[in-house]
Amino acid sequence: MSSDRKSSIRTGVQKDPPGNDKADLAIFEDQLTVLQEQLVTAMIENQDLISRLNEYEDTKSMQKLQLEIDIERKRYRELEEKYSSLVTNSARDHQIYRSRAESGTERISRQPLEVAEDATKVAENEEKVNIIQRKHKFIPGPLDRLWNRLILLLYDTIDDFTVDLPKDNEEEDPDGDPLTVKTLKENINRFGGALKPYISTIKGINNLLAWKSPAYTTLVFIVYMYTVWKGWFLPFVVVLILIRLFITYLQHHGFKLNFNYFDPGPVAEKPEENLGISDKFNLVLQVARKVQNGLKGAADGLEKVKSLLTWRHPATRKLFFGLLFVFFMTCFVPFTYLLTIGGLMFGVKLFIINYFYNKYPRLQQKYDSAYKTWQSLPTDEQYHQECMKTELNKYVLVESKEEIEDYNGSEVVTNQDKQFYELFSLPPAEAPLTGWKGGRRCALINKEKTFGSRFKNGKMYLTKSFICFERKASPSPKNIVIPLADIVKFQKCKPYSFLPGNGMALEIVVIGNKSFIFGGILNRDEAFDHIMETGLENMLPWATGEPLIIDQEDSRMPSSGVLRKRNSGGQKFRNFSLATEYNESD
Repeated sequence: MSSDRKSSIRTGVQKDPPGNDKADLAIFEDQLTVLQEQLVTAMIENQDLISRLNEYEDTKSMQKLQLEIDIERKRYRELEEKYSSLVTNSARDHQIYRSRAESGTERISRQPLEVAEDATKVAENEEKVNIIQRKHKFIPGPLDRLWNRLILLLYDTIDDFTVDLPKDNEEEDPDGDPLTVKTLKENINRFGGALKPYISTIKGINNLLAWKSPAYTTLVFIVYMYTVWKGWFLPFVVVLILIRLFITYLQHHGFKLNFNYFDPGPVAEKPEENLGISDKFNLVLQVARKVQNGLKGAADGLEKVKSLLTWRHPATRKLFFGLLFVFFMTCFVPFTYLLTIGGLMFGVKLFIINYFYNKYPRLQQKYDSAYKTWQSLPTDEQYHQECMKTELNKYVLVESKEEIEDYNGSEVVTNQDKQFYELFSLPPAEAPLTGWKGGRRCALINKEKTFGSRFKNGKMYLTKSFICFERKASPSPKNIVIPLADIVKFQKCKPYSFLPGNGMALEIVVIGNKSFIFGGILNRDEAFDHIMETGLENMLPWATGEPLIIDQEDSRMPSSGVLRKRNSGGQKFRNFSLATEYNESD
């Protein structure tokens, strides 16, 4: 029996039944939940430590202030002792002077007593005159009071323009209150409660325009069109606002009235739940995600408006001529007629046309010009990419351009090619040629720098129109793009004479006599022949050996012996640097 038990124990250890997988999964989920709770607890403890540190700093400042107060008290006591000593000395001197004066009183005549009596009579007479003047005091009139009020108003107005001195005792944290889950939840609930009426109104308007209640929408449409036709739309809106304010007045005084111009429909109330630590952490993540997506949408909208107002899109021309037409119409047609026509057209668009657009999206994509224009407006990043593609097309050779025009996206593109396109922002037809898919390891050599910093390792790629050098795996101005049409000289070279053999480097000279030496290339001769073959296929001067002529006015692609100078405006790129603009200090 013992041997059977041991064998069963061994088999139980070696093989687990299938049900244990679910138990392990549940254990892993519990451990993950515990880790999340520990993370949130650590965040809360961190905030508590920060608040305690701030309190400790406040305590230190209070101790410093108490020390300064003790010093001032000590100085005050010293000054008080000095004052008391001075008073004692002055009293002693006064007694000495008085004793000396009393010794000579017998020789003083009675004349000072008579002078004192006369002074007393004069003071009594002056007091009587003051009493009479108080009884007959001057009472200011209305003009005097008005003048005084104007003077006071003038003084108050001048005082408002005075600059208040900063108060040192009021120091507020510029970042506001520290982050806590409780405060975040309270603010979210407050914001949701304050935003709820506006969201309900927007939902009610959407339901109205979507014809959820055909009878009510028809009534609103007829009333709107009639008031606009008669010119009563603005007074009608004011009356509706007054009625709404009167209803809220009644609700404020206890009347239970439930009336809305726009019915938002049934609202599902969420039951209140006590959130755990992991739920609070997920709440923070959800809020952060909504804020991120909301900011992205707002930024896209603002950038599209910027593109519309800065002539980045052909729609700006339509907007300009449309506003010009409206200007001439306002000069010759009364404004009330224009307002009536515009209001009627807006009502038809809002209540009827938009209804069909929302119900049938294909109609909107095909006929809604405003929607199509808004979707086609570029953001800043899209505009930059478009400008970069337009500038790069100037360097694309004739055969590559024809392939770009014929390219319809049906060809299979590998992930390696996609990374190459994203890195250098080249057209899809400009894929690395055969033998250059993964790039060739090499180093960019700069002889003017010190020996330790003159080598920049990377990869070289060859396409039908460009030679690309990758220094960084991400888009960066340190990556170099050399158009084949901008090369004036291409040859093999040996940067250091003390190295054995014929060298493993290639030298490329572009417009402006700017030279690039790429060393450490395996199979250098094969790479050289491949680049020369690409140049011969496109009849480029540096490959055919014909004399070079730079033509700045010819807008066609370079033919044999003719090279057009491009990018005269100094176009800058974010993802890479052209050979003529590359900064060797990088």
